[in-house]
Amino acid sequence: IVKEGDRVAEIVASLLSFASRGVQRQCPTSIESILSESLTLLGAQMRKDGIALEVDVPENLPQVFCVQQEIQQVFLNVLNNARYALNKKYADDDGHKRIEISARPESSADARYVRISIHDHGIGIPVETLDKVMHPFFSTKPKGEGTGLGLSISHDIINKNAGELRIESHPGEYTTVNIDLPEMTVACPKATA
Repeated sequence: IVKEGDRVAEIVASLLSFASRGVQRQCPTSIESILSESLTLLGAQMRKDGIALEVDVPENLPQVFCVQQEIQQVFLNVLNNARYALNKKYADDDGHKRIEISARPESSADARYVRISIHDHGIGIPVETLDKVMHPFFSTKPKGEGTGLGLSISHDIINKNAGELRIESHPGEYTTVNIDLPEMTVACPKATA
């Protein structure tokens, strides 16, 4: 009873955090905490669907500069898409019915960022539609199962947070969504009265 009470308290705290719509501004944020809250919200559904989660996020990962609730929305959208793809490919529990999540610091000639990768072994995305999946109202799901807004909104959110969202996919085998977010380099602006 105590264990389930703690689990419910975590879910409620995550919902309250996700729903809070006060002043939203970019601040230094831990990817680990955003992922943890996202997985708390989706954990029961993933277990019900028999989906294993493999999370590889180092403790010393640099913080990113973003709006936490917006990035959580992106993670929820991408994870729900991965869940859908796995459920379409595998009717029952299967050793391949898993989502692999990793995060690593990366750098280029002019930037330092954190790359979050969400990889599933689901149905994949057809080659002819891969470049359209981030267009508003375009969906690979059957009519009535998707709005075609999840990836479009996610793409806009990541761009707004000075990041980049890219999708790699092979039909029938896998989809990997890579999300790059800038590493924290400046202090969070102070709220104004």
